[in-house]
Amino acid sequence: MEEVLLSRQYQFMNLSLGPDRSIEDDDVHAWTAVIDSLLSDGETLLTVAVGNNGERDQALGFNRVQVPADCVNALAVGASNRTDKNWSRASYSARGPGRNPGRRKPDVMAFGGSAKEYFHVAVPGARPELSATMGTSFAAPYVLRTAVGIRAVLGEAVVPLTVKALIVHAAESPELEASADPLDIGWGRVPQDLNDIIMCGDGVARIIYQGCQSAEGPIALELIATDKQQISKPVLFEMDPRQDIWLDGRGAVILQRWLAARYHRAAFPEAFEDRLRAANIPGKRTLLKKLENILAVGGEHIRALLFDLDDGKDVERDSPSDLYQLGIIVLYDSLQDEPTAAAAATKAAEELEELFDAAFHSLDAGWQNICLKYCDPISDSAITVAEREMLKQWRLEHMSVQDDSPQPMITY
Repeated sequence: MEEVLLSRQYQFMNLSLGPDRSIEDDDVHAWTAVIDSLLSDGETLLTVAVGNNGERDQALGFNRVQVPADCVNALAVGASNRTDKNWSRASYSARGPGRNPGRRKPDVMAFGGSAKEYFHVAVPGARPELSATMGTSFAAPYVLRTAVGIRAVLGEAVVPLTVKALIVHAAESPELEASADPLDIGWGRVPQDLNDIIMCGDGVARIIYQGCQSAEGPIALELIATDKQQISKPVLFEMDPRQDIWLDGRGAVILQRWLAARYHRAAFPEAFEDRLRAANIPGKRTLLKKLENILAVGGEHIRALLFDLDDGKDVERDSPSDLYQLGIIVLYDSLQDEPTAAAAATKAAEELEELFDAAFHSLDAGWQNICLKYCDPISDSAITVAEREMLKQWRLEHMSVQDDSPQPMITY
């Protein structure tokens, strides 16, 4: 483990093992000392399971977090018992306090399963199967998955230490006040929706300070945000953009996603949206309405509809024969009743294929306007971060907000 950390090959790591030993205030274990030292540069985010000893003798301190969850520079993760808002610490999850100067341990919580709501994992074998289990060993990598997701969306400019700060900052308390003891839950549970971490609500601006240090010392920043003015679109469009500042391809994609989520506009070329709206299909309902109905039947089992459009390139195509190449992934929930969710996603994928075939394909002319290359149901646990990064989430509501004429997204 020391060799791996010293190699600096990985910026995101998880540790779900360690000595079966609760921490002590006056004794720094060798595991803690070595790991804390190697993490001190802030270049690696390590999530650590706090241990499953939460039901042991409290008077003797045997239910405190286990080594090396007392690392100040690691992110110690405890387990919650439910996925809904009425969650609390799972009875087996180790409690705080930690050791000075990191007294608040665990740092955060994540769903780890319980007797009433298990954590499901894939098991090896000739046929893919799920096993019901529970433990902080599963909650910790669950948080790491969120951390990697933040990096995938915000890019490599956001360092692991900043990712850790965002996770702690966004941690939420349970609905029941009696379950909000910091010794049980630390700063709270990590949101299950990534947007709750990387997006700001109305009237909120979350500002990241990172690397604000020079050879001469700290850099002082003065931000004045009291004099706000509204600028109309016509006035804004008359302004010439600065030529000395620009976004690279990855930066433009990140900005597109943020604008789409914040202002409810689709992150797709306007010509592509127009073709969806104008699709001619049998019956009285439009393609968009039928698409909405297909997803509604899947209910909460379907987490998202991801579009792979022209390999991530934004192109405004002109003629019907100039085809948009579209792939669709129906992403389904793997944590709650996965067999039912998989069946719902498979059914939705089949109906989507039939819908797009009826709208854009004919025996005589072949594909027109949009060519559907594939439509596959995929578990949210099976898709990789790299694959997710290349896809854009499609939302019907982003196409139905028509108070203003649709504005084209950035193209490059």
